[in-house]
Amino acid sequence: MKANVESLMGDWQNELLSFEKERLSMTTKELEQKQQSLKGKQQKLNDYQRAIQNQIQKEDQKITQTIINDINDYVTEFGKRNDYKIILGAKGDGNVMYAEEVSDLTEIVLAELNAR
Repeated sequence: MKANVESLMGDWQNELLSFEKERLSMTTKELEQKQQSLKGKQQKLNDYQRAIQNQIQKEDQKITQTIINDINDYVTEFGKRNDYKIILGAKGDGNVMYAEEVSDLTEIVLAELNAR
């Protein structure tokens, strides 16, 4: 995708260089038309470049999330297989990567908080 953008950018730059060489022999009307054409092409190129950058960013986030999910799934499977009670680490949504279900005190704490 980046190579495509670079190729289009090179084409536009070549057209701009050609225009700079020919501009002295152009009429005022031809100059205005060519300038408008170049400006329009530059705007389309900029819009396309932004769209490609957004697409690349979304793909990168998707791949990164897939890797994180794979790691978290492995750590959970590893913890169960080796009878660990809890595994601490750096995880996107906290520091507990794995814990036995009996280690989850959420319901007990919520019940006591609600009672207060």
